[in-house]
Amino acid sequence: MEVSKQTAKGINIIQGNAFDIPFKDNYFDLVMTNGVLIHISPTDLPKALKEIIRCSKQYIMGFEYFAEETTDIGYRGNKGFLWKADYAQIYQEQFKNLTLLKNIKYPYLTEQEKGNIDNLFLLEKK
Repeated sequence: MEVSKQTAKGINIIQGNAFDIPFKDNYFDLVMTNGVLIHISPTDLPKALKEIIRCSKQYIMGFEYFAEETTDIGYRGNKGFLWKADYAQIYQEQFKNLTLLKNIKYPYLTEQEKGNIDNLFLLEKK
């Protein structure tokens, strides 16, 4: 994979993707996603989770759309681009060395979005 590096006033930008994260094993104490996993196809998700786990020394945190079952939902009029799921459970099913430390669900409050839930979770590698 080609990695692009740019500098802007002391900030290094490193371009990568969820399937080939350009950092060494155990590089970060915590790796977090926020609205990222929801856009990865369920068939590709195991590869992305494996990369996230590889880069994390100890913790994995997520803030993603939640559903008991993986559900394809419309995204800008299209199917196959956005999913709700129990991502904490998916992590734990794929990686037996993870312990769930926090799992908080935030239901939407507006009438228009009632029934939608966001999920904040924190997992620890053992």
